[in-house]
Amino acid sequence: MPRISLSCAFLVLGPGIAGADGYAHAPFRDDPVGLAQAAALERIALAAQVAAVAGPSGAAEDDEREEDEAEGPPHDLSLIRATLAATAPEVAQALVAAFGGGGPPAGPDLTALVEQARAAMPLPRAPGHRAALIAQLLLEEGGVAESYEKAAEGDGGAYLTGWFALARVKALWDGLAPQAAPAQAADVQAMLAMLDRLYPGQDRPARLSPNPEDAESIAQQTVGLLEQATDADLYPGRDPGAAAGLVHRIASEGCARLDADPERGAEDLAVAAAYHAAIVQDTLSLLAPGRAAAVAAGFETGDCGPLLDALSAGQQALSP
Repeated sequence: MPRISLSCAFLVLGPGIAGADGYAHAPFRDDPVGLAQAAALERIALAAQVAAVAGPSGAAEDDEREEDEAEGPPHDLSLIRATLAATAPEVAQALVAAFGGGGPPAGPDLTALVEQARAAMPLPRAPGHRAALIAQLLLEEGGVAESYEKAAEGDGGAYLTGWFALARVKALWDGLAPQAAPAQAADVQAMLAMLDRLYPGQDRPARLSPNPEDAESIAQQTVGLLEQATDADLYPGRDPGAAAGLVHRIASEGCARLDADPERGAEDLAVAAAYHAAIVQDTLSLLAPGRAAAVAAGFETGDCGPLLDALSAGQQALSP
């Protein structure tokens, strides 16, 4: 999972939202690994869609950009590979062959392959979890908002990625809208219509918005409305101490698994590292840079003792 705007750091609580304790549902607390895996699979699906339209050259450009950020399909595969292999080993092998090399995705029908993986994975499907997945598609690196900003900065492949991400957001919202109050559904729909105007079609328009952050502003408002519509906390980094505790919990579970199931243990640690980068790292680096450096070193070496100690110390630094 890449660096995302779902953290709200420690200064922003999200648009129009009270404290996280006021929500009936906390999808990132209840199934953080499942949500990270669902988002990873969505990003792999986006890579497949971009490759189908843009061809190898367009896919290569996008991949090179993502590889520079230590992201992209190879990174996303590290978040799902062991879980998928346990339920559909042939699909897992095919995904690795298609997306794991770091170059343009290879294969005759990548979209169908991703759909097989989506069907085989034990992904969370409750309304609050679906809203959390929409939030990630809107705000994560490689999603709707960040792709638009990168397109405005001249990234040739980003607009198409964002357009496909928005299409997926709308498809997921279609499944949620009937469960929302009519006024809430209308508000979300109005936000999506504003994003449609920024992404008027599959082909990049001649002119983008003069303010590249327009998409993020709209996306943030949309996530706030989704929180109200689903009564779910969709900002896992809203409480920095709790976010650090979430990372510590996932890492602890991964370390506990390493002896009996090394691949699943490593997968959990990859998820923990992704969440740390997304919702904890920036705040911890600001408030306790030494402890942030210790966490980074722990994830780099994979030595569970020092890693868990560093994560615990980081959580203390971020807790009231």
